[in-house]
Parts: sequence; C-alpha cells; structure tokens
Amino acid sequence: MLKTRTYGDSGSWVVLLHGGPAAWGYLSPVAEVLAEKFRVLEPFQRTGPGHPIKVSDHIADLEEVIRHFCPAEKVTLLGHSWGAMLALAYAAFSQKRLNSLVLVGCGAFDLTSRELMQRTLKKRMTQDLQKKLNALNQKNGDPDRNLAAMGLAIRPLYCLDARPQPELPQCNAMTHHETWQDMLKCQEKRIYPQAFACIDLPAIMLHGEYDPHPGREIHRELKKYIPHMEFRQWQDCGHDPWLEKRVSRDFYDLLIRWLSEKSQT
Repeated sequence: MLKTRTYGDSGSWVVLLHGGPAAWGYLSPVAEVLAEKFRVLEPFQRTGPGHPIKVSDHIADLEEVIRHFCPAEKVTLLGHSWGAMLALAYAAFSQKRLNSLVLVGCGAFDLTSRELMQRTLKKRMTQDLQKKLNALNQKNGDPDRNLAAMGLAIRPLYCLDARPQPELPQCNAMTHHETWQDMLKCQEKRIYPQAFACIDLPAIMLHGEYDPHPGREIHRELKKYIPHMEFRQWQDCGHDPWLEKRVSRDFYDLLIRWLSEKSQT
C-alpha cells in the first residue's frame, strides 16, 4: 500500500494526484482547503526499487488505494500536471469507482503541444538560469536532491505571481525518468490519448494561461476523445493556480462549486 495522507471527515472523496512524475507531497495546501467540505486522499505515488516503473504500475497502485479507503464509494480524481495524465489513464482503465475528473495544468499528449511548450520555455530561459541548470546537471550528488533543486530553480518559467510552496516536493529521479519514458512510449504506440474515448464521466480542465503547457491546444486534443470535457483558463496564472496570488481564490471557488455539483449527480 502506498503511503497516503488523509484529510477531512465528511463529504464525498477526492483523490489528489501529484505531478512530476515522482514529486510528491506538495498538494497539501489543496487538500487542507478541500477538507472543509470533502474527504481527501493524497497518495504518494510509487517509487523504486524494482522493475522499471510503468504507467500501468501507477494505475494498479491507485486502484489499490481507492479499494482500501473507499471500498463502497465513488471518488473524484483531481490530478495536477503528470497527475492529471494519470487520472485520465486510470479512468480509461476503469470508471466504476469514479464520480468525475479534474485536470489541473494537464501535461501534453501530442507532439505539437510538447514542441510548443519547449518553445515557450526556451523563450523564457535566462542566461543565469541556464547556467544554474547546467551546474545541477553536472553535479555528482544525490540525483533525487538534484531533481528537487532543478524543479525549484525552474519555477519562474512556470509560475507568474505565485506564493512560495508551503511544502516542497520530495523527488525520486529514477521513477521520474522511468514513468515519463513509459508515458511517451504509450503515446508513440497510440495507446494515449486514444484510450480516453471510453471515458464517460464529468470532466473539467483548469489551466493558467502563463503555464508553458499550452492549455487550449491540450484541451483541443483531448476533446477529440472526451468531447464533453469542460475548460477554464485564467489569464494571470501559471502552472499552480492554488498558489497564484491573483487567481487562487477564484480557483478554489470554482473547484469547490464544481466538485459539489458533480458529487450530487
């Protein structure tokens, strides 16, 4: 069983899926706000050692967590970044335990969107930041700490006017690499996003316009397979809407209202 933090003691279940892959722990601020109206699970996704970790391993782990904590109830999956991609992959595997899907800052499932993201990151890159990243890449220290340090260093490329993260993510470099490589293979084999065509659940994508992940393009691609998916994008917002000073209140208001409506249907 994965390490899992729980919040709240009443209401329908919301399962938070962190990004990375393998950057767990940082969604606690979202969990604490949602816990006022919902019961919240925050599983720390799998890390090694063992065989190379695949998307299917994360799906199996998530199934075990939901079975254990919510054996007789349906849940909403709320995924951020890579976690949004995992939410979709799990929903394509099984929908019988799900109420709805919320995708925050969802990652890309097509080459065009990834190339657009890379162009945006390149445009925002400064010489000082590039030197810092080069030094981290060449550092022979703990790869997990290096990955965490790199994630912290590139936050200005992803966030517009965000508060500091109350809890910095813990990282596992090997799991990050293995999981992402398997997701890319699944896309090359046309498993994803094609498998999402079976998803028949309420779904919404929440995105910041400043997020280098191109929200409108990613949503356009996903709507080919999930035509009913809703979309909301905020102008003054980056990759972490709950931390953005000009957007966080609106983000929570919309999120709580949407979750409340869908949990009653």
